[in-house]
Amino acid sequence: MKKIVIMALLAFLWAQCPAQEQTKKLTKKEREELALQIIDERIEARIFAIDVERITSANQQFHGLEKGYGITVEEDIMTGHLPGSTGTNSGAYGSSSRLKFNAKIKTFDVTQNKKGTIKTIKIEAEDDTEKYRATITVFKTGRCDLSIKAQGQSTISFEGAMRL
Repeated sequence: MKKIVIMALLAFLWAQCPAQEQTKKLTKKEREELALQIIDERIEARIFAIDVERITSANQQFHGLEKGYGITVEEDIMTGHLPGSTGTNSGAYGSSSRLKFNAKIKTFDVTQNKKGTIKTIKIEAEDDTEKYRATITVFKTGRCDLSIKAQGQSTISFEGAMRL
């Protein structure tokens, strides 16, 4: 009887080993590698979204934003809903304007640093009334810097994160 109990206990413990292996926490390096892989796949597929959290004013001060602002790239379309100003007299899009667009992408170029951990995406897009130039720097953690310029307007910059 003892042998049966011991064998059953050993079988139970042996069966639990793979389950524990699957639920182990990822190391920081493994998380970064996974995030970088997801970032690469989304950029290559041209399907990603960036939520912006802060806007940079002309004097390089950062101002927090409400949720709901960002840009989305879906194959050949770039859509955006961005604030147009920091509330300062920076001249970027006016103090009460918002930048909303749904533009067709004309050019989409990606470069990366030597290690492959920082991607820079340059997009030119246009809709019926405006032309837009966006530069997005994506870091290995998914954090992003975004600069966007509408034709005839000042460049406006944001910080945020790619949705992973």
